[in-house]
Amino acid sequence: MPKNVYIQGIYSTAISRLFLDKGFELAFPSKTIAKRLGLEKFSSQWSAALISNPTPFGLKLFGDSIVVKEILQIIKEELDPVVIRKSKINLGLTALAEVIEESDKRSKVDIGTIQGYIWGRFPVGSKLLVSVREPIFEDDIVFSPGVCASGKYSMLVQNGDVVIPKHILNNWKGKKLLSLAKETLLPGWGAVFFETCINSDEKEIKDELEQLLAKCKTLLENKTESKGVLHEGIEYCEIYLSYESKSKLDEIRNKVIPTVKGHHYLRSWGEGMNTLIHFAENLLSHGIDKIEENLYESIFTEVFKVGKLMNIFHFKPNGRLIKLSPGKIIASDPKDKSVTLMRNLKGTGVYDGLEAKKEIGDYAVATYKLGSMVTRTHYYRKGGELIGIYSNFSTPIEIYPNAISYIDLEVDMVKKSSGEIKILDRDKLEDIVVKEIISEKLYWRLLELIENEKKELANI
Repeated sequence: MPKNVYIQGIYSTAISRLFLDKGFELAFPSKTIAKRLGLEKFSSQWSAALISNPTPFGLKLFGDSIVVKEILQIIKEELDPVVIRKSKINLGLTALAEVIEESDKRSKVDIGTIQGYIWGRFPVGSKLLVSVREPIFEDDIVFSPGVCASGKYSMLVQNGDVVIPKHILNNWKGKKLLSLAKETLLPGWGAVFFETCINSDEKEIKDELEQLLAKCKTLLENKTESKGVLHEGIEYCEIYLSYESKSKLDEIRNKVIPTVKGHHYLRSWGEGMNTLIHFAENLLSHGIDKIEENLYESIFTEVFKVGKLMNIFHFKPNGRLIKLSPGKIIASDPKDKSVTLMRNLKGTGVYDGLEAKKEIGDYAVATYKLGSMVTRTHYYRKGGELIGIYSNFSTPIEIYPNAISYIDLEVDMVKKSSGEIKILDRDKLEDIVVKEIISEKLYWRLLELIENEKKELANI
């Protein structure tokens, strides 16, 4: 199978360079990327697509399972630490399912390779055409009724809507896709367009829509009585790029075009940073060095002032967001690239791990350092008495204008007021390694961090 990959988004230059060096061919790159990389030849087909994705997961990857697996391996080797979550079942899959359990709200079905559910009550033994229209990560697999079929540019869905990527919905390309859908689709059919449409030829998109319609018609006419997969769909996963991952991408991009350290991290702040980044890189291209440290210090001094309120985005490996109570900056260190927050705590019950009862007036103090994978939170009573210390292990901390962000790696450590040190949820850490959500390399790194933290806490 050819190793052609479609790449799009704010990481395009670096990731394109990375995969070219690994023997991949780029599929219809933008004019800017083609010029930067000196590409005179490229493919109009692709086996997998890598698209920039909103926070927290920096990339989404979908396509042929063999090529997706190879891309994931390269990302683990070159950009670790990363966090990967894979859909439990292919996107766009269609199958003939057999009902094996019925209940009032949903029935359990078997498609031969995996079991799931469909909303509604159906008699045991009955056969249904079912499909997968959204990626499924941690929850039960819930199929949609009817068929769908996925291609390179779109996924056709029975009794569905026309869905266009938000960032092109109102521009000329979005309007053209909507027009193509109205022109091509039959009544009762919808289409989910992928970002791969953006640089692609409109005739190819239309041809694919017609091919998918023919495929779906064949699936509906299929007379088989044997449960099983009728259309495989495409493998889908999302990849979290940590602060370190973005720093490695900076180094790769710098081989192509002058790039300040922190380019991809600062781009994650939003479009407002683009002008400043462009200015700094223009200075670099003229031989003015040491711009990075001055840039970071200036940003930290200006943005993270004492008294500012910051959110804390505590993401779990499955993508679930836990918003901790906001904290107020009580100290900021531009040289260390860190902020110290104080949070007033509310609620009742017991502090997890510390086994101490929550009381009115309790507060917590923690220092969040850019790029650190260990954060200590000191819990205090109203009068300043130390309740205990809680050490959280995470992906490298990222500090944004209004929030601290990271993905929790499940394992934690506490030091109680008695002096006892205890490791929490070690089994959960091992579970995300077994599930290949994190790499073995990151796992061994975390074990080393845990041992170092244990020694340091013992001396506090």
